[in-house]
Amino acid sequence: MATFDLLSGRDVEDFVRGTVFLGVGGGGRGEDGLAHLERAMEEGLRLRFTDLSEIPDEEWLCVVYGMGSIAPAEPSLEKPFGLDVKVVRRPMVEAVKALEDYAKVKIGAVAIFEPGGANSPKALEAGMRHGSFVPDGDFCGRAVPEMHQTLAAIRGIAPFPIAICDDWGHRLFLADAPTLHSAEAIGKYVSLVTKAPDPLATCAHAAYLMKVSRARDVMVGGTMSLALKIGRAVRAARDGRKDPVAALAETSGGKTLFRGKVSRVDWESSKGYMSGTTWIEASGGATYSVWFKNENHLVRRGKKPLCMSPDLIHVVDSLTGEPITNTKMAAGMDVSVLGTPNMLFRNSPGIDCLGPAYFGFDQPYIPFENVIEP
Repeated sequence: MATFDLLSGRDVEDFVRGTVFLGVGGGGRGEDGLAHLERAMEEGLRLRFTDLSEIPDEEWLCVVYGMGSIAPAEPSLEKPFGLDVKVVRRPMVEAVKALEDYAKVKIGAVAIFEPGGANSPKALEAGMRHGSFVPDGDFCGRAVPEMHQTLAAIRGIAPFPIAICDDWGHRLFLADAPTLHSAEAIGKYVSLVTKAPDPLATCAHAAYLMKVSRARDVMVGGTMSLALKIGRAVRAARDGRKDPVAALAETSGGKTLFRGKVSRVDWESSKGYMSGTTWIEASGGATYSVWFKNENHLVRRGKKPLCMSPDLIHVVDSLTGEPITNTKMAAGMDVSVLGTPNMLFRNSPGIDCLGPAYFGFDQPYIPFENVIEP
């Protein structure tokens, strides 16, 4: 059977580094995901991915993910909504069990919703603790801010029913919704309650219940093994005293767009999203901006667009190659910005739901490799 395991602390570190890179600024805090996998490894839990082609067709599959803003925040001392004691140890596992109870099926495969420093490791742990296969792949190929921006959604498959569980003991079921946008809003508003006492609390969703035979058509395959490969490439470059940014570009199939220093980060947290702009001054004097809504979506030099969603925009430390989430982005950082093509979303449905016009920019989608530099 085509599988790969995370066998050591080094493997876990490399894997999380790669998921943060593919998380394009969002996808949750890497340190959170790392801590979950390290604890699981200490407990002797096997951490294994299986190629989707090797999982039996008739197994029921779902995805599990956390929802909410990635904005920096501190735990509240006021205990809002009377939420004081966490009573659920593993909300993602509970969400999978709740979906089983609701649908009256046995789930045999738990898939990653999106690459990201928290969402991928925590979903892997949940799948392993549930005793399920965890496929080597995900539903998006990159982190995204909204649930309708999945390969499944653009191919016409709805995520319902959705089970929602959190640390405080909330347990909800969304049987259906008139639009994916309204379902997204409901999930985000639930996450505001979950995270009000503690921003690290998990608002876990289990969704997209389907047979594995159907999931083969709506998953982006190989992304978790790619994440491990990317993480290892950065480590090898540093150990060999080579440029880790060049190693990232080569391993991911992307391109380094520019390097510079972060001058400021303007952001706000609203309705479950962290949105704003990272401003970067390049050594040649040019000013670049990276606009984000949880994840990075548009890079410009002045007013000229260079790279945009659905393609992937990565911001990494220029010296170490460590990918940086928007939660931790700060003035003074020396960074490199890379672009990676997203071929499965370079079509009308993908561009409609994840391109610049969707985010309110009067800008047609242009593949970044077609942009002519001044």
